[in-house]
Amino acid sequence: FPYTTLFRSVTKQALSFEKLYIVEGEFDAIVMESLGYNCIAIPGAGNIPDLQQFRRLESFDIVLCGDNDEAGETLMSKVAKIFSDMGKLIKIKKLPVKDVNDFLIQSENKS
Repeated sequence: FPYTTLFRSVTKQALSFEKLYIVEGEFDAIVMESLGYNCIAIPGAGNIPDLQQFRRLESFDIVLCGDNDEAGETLMSKVAKIFSDMGKLIKIKKLPVKDVNDFLIQSENKS
């Protein structure tokens, strides 16, 4: 995520104490951004950035929101451990559906 335009724009626009959501997949990050949330994506469990890239996020209030499947849980567990090893407290948001996009669709259908 550190080299994408989305990452650069979010980390430049967001204030250091603001919430920063980390989701699984670029499309979910784009959806979150379109709703006004500061958000970056990790493309998948095999694409976890190195520790130095996570250190760039230490000043944000981190909320992890992975896909609601085994791969998403594995990814978010690995990311949570990285932040824990850094001594950073984070929040984990568990969605009742597969991912952020499905959550949005479900919410719009209820309105």
